[in-house]
Amino acid sequence: MVPKTLTTDSALYGPTGMMQTGGPVGKGTLNPHAYDKAVMEKLWDVSEEATGFRWNF
Repeated sequence: MVPKTLTTDSALYGPTGMMQTGGPVGKGTLNPHAYDKAVMEKLWDVSEEATGFRWNF
């Protein structure tokens, strides 16, 4: 289960330079699939399974 905040507050902050690998910190851009709830849930589930750790939300 993806926490509600991940589905409503989608933003990326980090380096804003070339290929987002350096430079000043700022709001970056997210690809369209980053807003897809089904993709978020799948990534969350796969990550929990791969690490063997489950969050209890």
